[in-house]
Amino acid sequence: MNLLDLRTALQERREDFSQSSAKLNRRINQAYLDICSRRKWGWLRRTFTIQTFGTETYTVNVTQGSRTVNVTSTLPTVVRTVRDKRIEINGQRYRIRDVDFEAAVPPPTEVWYLDRPFVGSTAVGLTATVYYDEVALPIGAERIVKAHIVGDTTVVPGHEADTSTGNLGTTNLIGISPSDMSLRDLNSTGRPSRYSVMRKSPIPPPVDAPTTAAGHPNSTAGFLENDATYRYWTTNLDVKSGAESALSPELRFDATTTGDSARIDIPLASASYYTNVYRSKKNGKTPYLLNISPLKATVTTPVINQIDSSLDYQLGRRATDSASNMYMTLWPAPSGLYQVHAVYQREGHRLIEDDDLPLFDSTFHHVILDGAESLMLEAEDEQARANQARQRFEVSIARMIQNDRLDGDNRVVMGGRVRVKGKPQWWHGSWDGTGP
Repeated sequence: MNLLDLRTALQERREDFSQSSAKLNRRINQAYLDICSRRKWGWLRRTFTIQTFGTETYTVNVTQGSRTVNVTSTLPTVVRTVRDKRIEINGQRYRIRDVDFEAAVPPPTEVWYLDRPFVGSTAVGLTATVYYDEVALPIGAERIVKAHIVGDTTVVPGHEADTSTGNLGTTNLIGISPSDMSLRDLNSTGRPSRYSVMRKSPIPPPVDAPTTAAGHPNSTAGFLENDATYRYWTTNLDVKSGAESALSPELRFDATTTGDSARIDIPLASASYYTNVYRSKKNGKTPYLLNISPLKATVTTPVINQIDSSLDYQLGRRATDSASNMYMTLWPAPSGLYQVHAVYQREGHRLIEDDDLPLFDSTFHHVILDGAESLMLEAEDEQARANQARQRFEVSIARMIQNDRLDGDNRVVMGGRVRVKGKPQWWHGSWDGTGP
C-alpha cells in the first residue's frame, strides 16, 4: 500500500473521514519511523560505490601567523574541490576552510584560508600537499556494515592527472575508532586498509534560489503541462568526496502552455563546489534530481540558463531532508584512483508523496496501520482500545523481526520456537501445509 492507500485504510478503520490528510500522514509516519528505528533491518541495508582520488601538490607562498595561503603554481584543469580538505605544508597539517578564486590576470590564482594561523617561517615556493582521504557516506547512512576497496584499471574522464592504480585485487577495509585514526601517521599515502566513520559539519547550502529566465517558457519542445506548477531547487556538491548540501530556497514555476520547456537561471556555486539541480513532479512538492550533469561555476559563467523539458518519470533520486554529515576517513590516504564498495545501514525516511511506498514487504504494511491507530486512540484518550492496537503493533513487529533474520538457513527447528544453529537446511520445493 502506498501512502494514499494507508491513509484511506486508516480512515476506514476508525470510520472517521473528518481528519485532515496532514494529520493522518503524521500518524502514519510516526508509526512507520518507529518501526524503522526498532532494529538494524535487512531492508534498510544498501550498497554504494565511490571513487577515490590521489593527492595533489601546489606551490604556495605563506606568511608566519597568517591564515592566508597564496597559490602560485598553475592550476590544473582537472576537477578540483579543495575546500575543507586536509593539507600539509612544511610538515604541519591544516584544513582549508575557504577558497577565493581570482582570474583577473592569467594564469588563474587561488587564495586559501586555513583553519589556524601558519606556524612556520614566512616563505615563498613551498609545496602544499592536498589529501583526499575523506569520503561522504550516502545521506541518511547510520553505519558501515562492510567495506572493501578495489583497484581501478581506467582513468576517470576529466581526471587524467590522477594516477590509475591498475587491477590490484580486493582489500577489505578494517574499521577503527576515530580516536585511533587520529593517532596514525596521516601523511601516509598508498592503498587504504583502514577506515573510521565520524560526523562533520555539512557543507553550506546555496543562498539563492533558481530564478525564471526572461522570456520563459522556452520554445524548445518539452513536456511541462498546461496550468501545472513545478518547483526547482539546487544543492552544492563536492564531487571528490561525494558530499552534498541541503536544498536551496525553492523556485515556483507555473507552466502556461502544454508542451513547454522551462528556462531556469541556475546560480552556480563558488569555485569550491559544483551544483546539482532538483525539480518536483507535476503539482508536487518533493524534489527529484534533474538528469543533468553537475554544473560548475567559472569566472565568466556565474549563472547558467538551463532548459528543462524532462518528463516526470525521467527524474532521478529524491532529495533527502538533510545534508551530508557522515564521512568515512581512509588510511593511508589514497595515492590514486580506487573504488570503495560498502554495505551500509540507512535510516528510514518519511512518506511524503501519495504514491510513496514503505521500504518493507506489503505483507506487513498493516503494522503501520496498527501503530497509527494506537496513536490516534491515545490522542483521543481511549486508552483501553489504544492498548489493544498497541499490543497488535508490538506482536506484528516481533513477527517482522523473526522474518527479517538473514541467518534462517543456519538454524534447525527443534520443536516449538527453539532453534539450534547448525548446518544449513536447504529446501528447493513447496509445502501445501499437510503432512509432518
